[in-house]
Amino acid sequence: MSAPPTEPNLSEVRLILVHRSQLAIEQLAQAVSVARFAAEIVVCRTAASALAALRARPAHLGIFGLSLPDMDGLDLLARVVAERRVLRILVVSSRSDERARQLLRPGKIDGFLDTATTGFAKLVDAIRTVAGGGIWFQRESVAPASRAAGPRLDQMFTPRELRVFALLGGGLDDRGAAKILGVSEHTVHGHRNAIMRKLGVHTRVELMREALRRGVVRITPDGILHPGFDDEAMAEVFPKVI
Repeated sequence: MSAPPTEPNLSEVRLILVHRSQLAIEQLAQAVSVARFAAEIVVCRTAASALAALRARPAHLGIFGLSLPDMDGLDLLARVVAERRVLRILVVSSRSDERARQLLRPGKIDGFLDTATTGFAKLVDAIRTVAGGGIWFQRESVAPASRAAGPRLDQMFTPRELRVFALLGGGLDDRGAAKILGVSEHTVHGHRNAIMRKLGVHTRVELMREALRRGVVRITPDGILHPGFDDEAMAEVFPKVI
């Protein structure tokens, strides 16, 4: 296994761009050029290729989009961080759902830029700041929900309840969720009742709507994704997750 990257000289910097859109990659590469950072740029358009590239040789700076064809970007980031494959991380995305706000915050990544509201100049500034060891966040994009909006997901639910919420919110019934979790249908049924009570919903349709609204489930052209719950058991039912 290759060692994690250390503080580099600018002439030695390795940067990885991970985004499914070729147009976005071209814009990001242009911003990197203007920022005058990185001697080597590796471009990846899938999570699998990004993991392979980083496992072969870690990078000093990673710029990641969150919509990828083979894995949710939040799950890719979790793997990259856990394996210490990138020294500094900048996320560029328009996602601002509750699940993303929970996982994309200072201490987990080094910067977040909202591509829906931010122009090229701020993109260059974000790259320079994060590459230079600073923190660059748009507060309105990743700010926690206000008290009026209620408690956070991790405050509302136990880890098991949150996982059940993701499974049922993606369309599985109690039996399907029980199979993945390795528990009884009765256990899942109890969790479902607790989840619905905490959410203040009364039907499965309402539960699924809440899962989508909060970002616990994402329906994409590539399939149903469950950000933050990437594992082999889920992959058996949702094969787009690797």
